[in-house]
Amino acid sequence: MALGPLVTRNLVPGLDGDAQQRWSKLVMALYLVLSVVGAAGSHTLMVAINNLFYFGITQTLPGLIAMLLLSRTRPAVIATGLLAGDAVALLLHMTGAPLGGINPGFVGLLINGLLLTIATVAWPGPERTPVHNRISSSGSSRTHPAPKSRLP
Repeated sequence: MALGPLVTRNLVPGLDGDAQQRWSKLVMALYLVLSVVGAAGSHTLMVAINNLFYFGITQTLPGLIAMLLLSRTRPAVIATGLLAGDAVALLLHMTGAPLGGINPGFVGLLINGLLLTIATVAWPGPERTPVHNRISSSGSSRTHPAPKSRLP
């Protein structure tokens, strides 16, 4: 729904309110039609989206959890786990290794988390305050004084 106004404001600037609304509706309708045609023409679309999700987006989960909760995880360990998880997932996917119905991205995610855990325990980084502690402690102390009430 936000696509229509974004396109019309940036690609067709200077329109009055009614013309902008008509162009927005046209852009949204065109987008929906193209989406339906694209989905109907691609039988493997959902598989590709699922693989993209598992191979790329979920691989950030172990690193995100480590940043939020752990105090001694090195950034290089997070990056290494992410790259190893992606590499394992892609290798398993490209070779067609039989996994009994398990998504190769999930196997990569397990490798990523295992590598991150082992490396953090074996080679802990310098002590730091986890993000979770910084957020929860900042909520209890104000950085700005509270506004004075004007009520008597």
